[in-house]
Amino acid sequence: YNVTLRPEMTPSLARMVVSRGKELLLPLKWFSVPQCWRYENMQRGRKREHYQWNMDIVGVPTVTAEAELLKALVTLFERLGLSASDVGIKLNS
Repeated sequence: YNVTLRPEMTPSLARMVVSRGKELLLPLKWFSVPQCWRYENMQRGRKREHYQWNMDIVGVPTVTAEAELLKALVTLFERLGLSASDVGIKLNS
């Protein structure tokens, strides 16, 4: 038997967007909390099997989509009772 373990959800989202084409109303906002796997050796705090929260916005040409995703993340932390002293957000280009 051949078995495939899902490494991430980005390819699934990309296939859905391409296959549905103009049927989709943009912007498309999508999230999932899938079980994923890494193809690498386990390390402390980094196991092969994990759950990952994915949020994507497709069809917004400006950085407003990124700002909306960051706001959702900050809201999650606040609702979990976490503050800036507990977690940090780092951005790159």
